[in-house]
Amino acid sequence: MMSTNIDFYYDFISPASYFAWMRLKELTAGTGANINYNPRMH
Repeated sequence: MMSTNIDFYYDFISPASYFAWMRLKELTAGTGANINYNPRMH
């Protein structure tokens, strides 16, 4: 079985990024997905 990688690009100042980050672990729980966090500053 192949593992899934999720690239999560976020901006420190973005409220949308914060809310997505808060739910990311919950959404991927039990899937075996690896989350790659990639900060961006725009």
